[in-house]
Amino acid sequence: MARRFVAIIALGLAFGTGMALGTMLRQDVAATDSQDEDSASASTAVFYPPDMDDFASAERNLFPAPQSALWLADDLALNAEQRRELHNLQHATDSEITAIARRLNREERRLDRAFADDNIDVGRIDALTSRIGALQARMRATRLRAHLTTRQLLTPEQLLRYAELRGFQPAQIDDAVDELDLETGR
Repeated sequence: MARRFVAIIALGLAFGTGMALGTMLRQDVAATDSQDEDSASASTAVFYPPDMDDFASAERNLFPAPQSALWLADDLALNAEQRRELHNLQHATDSEITAIARRLNREERRLDRAFADDNIDVGRIDALTSRIGALQARMRATRLRAHLTTRQLLTPEQLLRYAELRGFQPAQIDDAVDELDLETGR
């Protein structure tokens, strides 16, 4: 009975916090809409979380993120050159993600504004959601390219050590050929 009461209280607090955060974020978007978009987006911190399925799949199959390799730099015995290149890769990836996220926020605000102003039709929905989808795909590709580059910077021994440290089992080899393999000739 006491556990149920604590769980209900915790759920209520989480819900209340979520509602308050949602209200603050909504007010922030409304305030930003009333400002000049370029100055607002240049000064606003932007964060879009990575797609955790991409992250997990890449990491599990020994394509670490640059930040993951840097966290384990000593355990992986990364040399100075590898550390420098991974720092540069992480910085470049973060910069590109931030730029894409700002554009994505702007497109999301345009879509929101179109509905709020009752200035929406099928064509506008299609155009705006196409731009939003393209930006989301570009962000995802940017993150995954960083995983690919990180793997190329590590030695096979470091990759095996990485798998050991993260508790990953070697990936199973799938003999099936998917459609993308046929299209690219791989």
